[in-house]
Amino acid sequence: MLRRMLCTLLALIMLMSSVPAAFADGELSGTVRYCSGHGSDNTHDYETYFSYSDNYFGRSGYIYRQDLAEASLALALASFSSKDAQTLSDEDRNFVSMMQQCGFENISSNEWFGKKPEMSSIGVCAASKSVKDNYNDYTLIAVGIRGNFYRREWGGNAVVGSSGDHEGFSLASAQVLSYLKQFISENSISGPVKVWMAGYSRSAAVANMAAAQLDRGYDLGSAKLMRNDLYCYCFEPPMGTTSNDSDNLIYGNIHNIVNENDLVTYVVFDQWGFSRYGVDHTYPTKGDADYDELKAAMIDEFDGIPNNGGSYSIDDFKYIGLRTAKDGSFKTFSGSKMTQKQYYKLLSDAMVTDFVSSREDYSDNVQDSLAEVLAVIFDRKQFDYELLFRIFGQKLKDNLFDIISGYDASDVGSSKACKTVEQLFFESLNEAGITEFDAQGLRTALSVLLTRLTKLMVNNPDIALTLIANISPIISAHYAETCIAWMHTLPDDYMSSKIEKPDFNGLFTDINGDEWYAEAAAYNDLGGIMCGIGNSVFAPNLNMSRAMFACVLYRLSGSSSVAETVPFTDVSSSAWYSNAVAWAYSRGIITGCPDGSFCPDANVSRQEAATMLYRFAGSPDCGGKDISFADTDSVSNYACSAISWAESSGIIYGYSDGCFKPNDAITRAEAAAMIMRCCEA
Repeated sequence: MLRRMLCTLLALIMLMSSVPAAFADGELSGTVRYCSGHGSDNTHDYETYFSYSDNYFGRSGYIYRQDLAEASLALALASFSSKDAQTLSDEDRNFVSMMQQCGFENISSNEWFGKKPEMSSIGVCAASKSVKDNYNDYTLIAVGIRGNFYRREWGGNAVVGSSGDHEGFSLASAQVLSYLKQFISENSISGPVKVWMAGYSRSAAVANMAAAQLDRGYDLGSAKLMRNDLYCYCFEPPMGTTSNDSDNLIYGNIHNIVNENDLVTYVVFDQWGFSRYGVDHTYPTKGDADYDELKAAMIDEFDGIPNNGGSYSIDDFKYIGLRTAKDGSFKTFSGSKMTQKQYYKLLSDAMVTDFVSSREDYSDNVQDSLAEVLAVIFDRKQFDYELLFRIFGQKLKDNLFDIISGYDASDVGSSKACKTVEQLFFESLNEAGITEFDAQGLRTALSVLLTRLTKLMVNNPDIALTLIANISPIISAHYAETCIAWMHTLPDDYMSSKIEKPDFNGLFTDINGDEWYAEAAAYNDLGGIMCGIGNSVFAPNLNMSRAMFACVLYRLSGSSSVAETVPFTDVSSSAWYSNAVAWAYSRGIITGCPDGSFCPDANVSRQEAATMLYRFAGSPDCGGKDISFADTDSVSNYACSAISWAESSGIIYGYSDGCFKPNDAITRAEAAAMIMRCCEA
């Protein structure tokens, strides 16, 4: 008997050790494996930790959360192709592992996790689980987009196109949305959903553009997504859209985590009108307040991360200048006053002047060659791209005098300068261990690029030298390990404290952005919960009718299909509010008037609104708390629990005289504030 008990105990211990640790608030800790993008030991995956809770999704996606951002980074990392996989179909193994730890089901990936990537492909993973927030049941769908070890997909980064949004990113975002819709259909998901999406680098740009499409109402079939329920976190995203409204409030649920030292986040060039959707949240950088203290905590974390690329070198960046000495030789000098952000502006100005003359020039004459070169270089399992660029950079630096002196502006391609650069590049490929490729095909593609690169170097030697001399500081700013260290150590309020308060002016013509209800009106409108009455008018002082309030709650529920018939004689089945009334009645949210009618056009009182919202939320226990308003005696018996709950939860407030005025009609402004507070409680 004792032996059996010991065996049972041992089995329980082993079982518990195999699952993530759970905490009292539903948060769990786990580990995620990911493939690193650099280093000499680059043949296997590495591991970092993360935390997760369904509670992360209890508030609006428009609100940045540090805990959700950290979990989103883990989601982005897990969606990299695994280098531990034995087959292509197993390259989503890290995503599968993370989703299992977090309790997700229906874990799957699109076709590009089962076959060799192509230049126009994108790897996408998805999983789902049932969750409940403050007021409703949802299906939470996690969408991870492949952002590293995607091989020939690298070439798609260079496919910009001649006009409009980035062509390669646009094609990839369309594939993401198509797979999301397919996933919903194949798993028979219907009703309200929350979508959690994340990506890193290329996949961050793709996630950014896909999320914007969802904000604009992309059709997900039987699933209903409200904007407040979209949580998109994009890490180190390039710029992919030329939309004039990319900074519109509607995209505020797209959170871009940006290292201002990362060159990747500055392309494609803003000189061509490119930008990102959503809100940029920037890491601390040299010169920021409290940077030294924040950096110290980050370095402690960074130093403990395997394959971190060595010491933290980003702050070692120095501007390098070139001068001609009296004897005709070249002399270099260095300084440290220029920031990387300032340097990237100079570099991009030079790129759009001396490397390409216009976006059309790039699309017509450079794009295909660059895409092919990138596809060839990155189409391999083990590859340290920093090593290649460091070798090539050193060779360019050592031979800069020969390149400049051998430059012939009238025939750059045939000049000694260009031939020298081409020879140095092939030598660098060989020394970096990249030997398996079509040499003639690559040479043809390179002929266009190296001709322009030579011109760029000769016309901008200081900019070229600075790039060459700072390869490690520049490239390491894009390392996932740098991002991991910052995200694991930033204070919870750091990012949110840097965000300027949104400007609500202009959203509605009849609302000043400084009004107490401006944020609530925007919250409801952006979320599709309670919109304006037309022509950009919100009508904040208009009284809410019973039909209006029923419709608001119906939209908040996801506007599911209604099988029930309308039980009231004064509600026609063809009325615009009939489904909402039938839905609310069937769930006990409304009971009708004493004479059996609904009175849809009658004003809804403040206590009626509180009661309807209370029932919608499931009539939660208010702990027997007393109502503190001065006019408590005016509250009807049926509304006491509802008002007690709403007051103690911070959903309703009284007037300046301490009264609640339960029988007064509730205005649209007051209703909007009540709905927002309930959702964010």
